[in-house]
This record gives sequence, C-alpha cells and structure tokens, in this order.
Amino acid sequence: MEITESRQIALNTLPIGAKLLVRCKSDWRMAVVSANFEGKTTLQICSPKGRTYRKRCAAETFIVYDGAIPLLGEGVWRDRVGKIRFSLVISSRLVK
Repeated sequence: MEITESRQIALNTLPIGAKLLVRCKSDWRMAVVSANFEGKTTLQICSPKGRTYRKRCAAETFIVYDGAIPLLGEGVWRDRVGKIRFSLVISSRLVK
C-alpha cells in the first residue's frame, strides 16, 4: 500500500500530546510529541516491551500523512504494525 495523501507538515506544528507513528530500526512505533523547545521537538516513543524512551528531532523535520495518521520515517507502515487502535486529536475533535 502506498501513502494515500501527500500532505506534509513540519514536526513542530503538531501540538503537545499529538500521536504519530515513528519508523525505528526494524519496525514502526507509537510516539507522542512531548516538547517543542529551541528548535527541537522531543518525542516519547513506546517500545514493544512497554517502556518508553525519548528522541529529539529537528523541529523542521517533515512528517507525511496516511489519511489522518501522521508518519515520521520511510517505508510501508501497514506491513509492520499489528492491530493498533490509533486515535489522533486534531483541533479538539477525535479522529479514529
């Protein structure tokens, strides 16, 4: 499957608490924007074992959308992600 929508935005335009999928070494993981400070955006990334870790990215890093799901990274995410209930809060409304 290819990305259905080619909309791109900068990572720093997402609000604190926004959820996205992040490409890691071998899989895609759920992440949450936790801070925007001094040109860097900090993400809290969930590992498969239940722990979380932080990753700092340049605020100007672009993310793409697959429908309503923001993606950070390259590749086909649907092949590597199991059944996830993904909720994204945009403009005070819930998109599922």
